[in-house]
Amino acid sequence: MKFGDIIRQPLPVATFTFLVVVIVAFVRAWVTQRFAGEIPAVSAPLGYYTAAFRLSWPLLSAAASIVMLFVAGFLIGRSSVRAELYATRCFLAMPLFGVVSCGVLLSSDYLTQSLTLLLLALASRNYYNSFHRHYCFDRMFRGSLYVGLIPLLYAPGAGLLLLIPLVVLLFRRTLREAVVALSGAILPLFFAGFIHWAAGGRFDGPVRQVAAAITSDSGYRFFDGNTLFSLIAWGVIFFLLICSAAGVLLDIR
Repeated sequence: MKFGDIIRQPLPVATFTFLVVVIVAFVRAWVTQRFAGEIPAVSAPLGYYTAAFRLSWPLLSAAASIVMLFVAGFLIGRSSVRAELYATRCFLAMPLFGVVSCGVLLSSDYLTQSLTLLLLALASRNYYNSFHRHYCFDRMFRGSLYVGLIPLLYAPGAGLLLLIPLVVLLFRRTLREAVVALSGAILPLFFAGFIHWAAGGRFDGPVRQVAAAITSDSGYRFFDGNTLFSLIAWGVIFFLLICSAAGVLLDIR
């Protein structure tokens, strides 16, 4: 098999490769009780419920995580083709997503992680589809809504909110679409605060909880918590990321 044939994987081959990577990673973690990712779970208001569900129903949580990762990988692979991110038509992004999400990032809180990755894939898909000459209020709103849900699941995901202004500038959206995007990002926090207030708590309770989780020391150290293999894997991922960014910038026309 030529190297070019590996890159130009058709959809059935890429899907099969992706599923094999995900299932093998979960089976290995289930048998050895060790996970590739050492990053501790920093739960948020909704993350506590997903973590509790995982502890109560581990098999069901693993099955749900595999399904969510499959959907996220399929969305990423299809978006990469529709957005023409590669010079040739291929679905290589699917198995690459499986390697990164399950071979490097898979942690003990896999249900929260899988749901977070699915929301991020849905947000990216809506942002990709908003790149049109006409107004795209619905897609900008849905993409920002998914991003706004992520901090409620995984507190450090609040940093993804900074991507919304970048998306507005990158896709050359109008001021009205920027306002819609901001509204979509704030809406999940507003509803979480309202439900928390209706239950007898403070309205800003979820925001305070997310802020406390972000500022607290998780005890994780990058070089202390990773093996030599995981450090090499991270280096390869960063190298591919730099090559991808360079490829886009060189062919930005």
